[in-house]
Amino acid sequence: MTDTDNVVVLPILSMEAMAPKVYDADKLWEPAMSYRFPANPSSRLLSEARRQVLAYLCWITSDNGITSEGPDFAVDEIRRAGARLIEIAELFPFVFDAEKEAEVRALCEKDGVGTGEKDEDLSPLPTIPPKGANR
Repeated sequence: MTDTDNVVVLPILSMEAMAPKVYDADKLWEPAMSYRFPANPSSRLLSEARRQVLAYLCWITSDNGITSEGPDFAVDEIRRAGARLIEIAELFPFVFDAEKEAEVRALCEKDGVGTGEKDEDLSPLPTIPPKGANR
């Protein structure tokens, strides 16, 4: 048996994965909390993931959430939600930069500016660095 035999690969987070018609409506927050982010998430995807994590955090910290799941479970979930919110917050600057650059590039191409003349760099947008990478 190799080390990779026990690895569970989670799906990649998408807007569809967070939709009630796709995922169990009672645990709609789970994809936002657990699924891997795509290489280049959109600000819309991150905003929706943040909204769902915050909604779950609101529920798990409520009297109903603590009573139904127990305080130990609630504490673990609060930590997990906090960690996910940190991941989301770390990705936002890269996403905004990439989206702004794409917007400017599209405007330049529409206006015929920046067509590769005079040694302009028209290489593809960089991908978001992996979690934990310094900006």
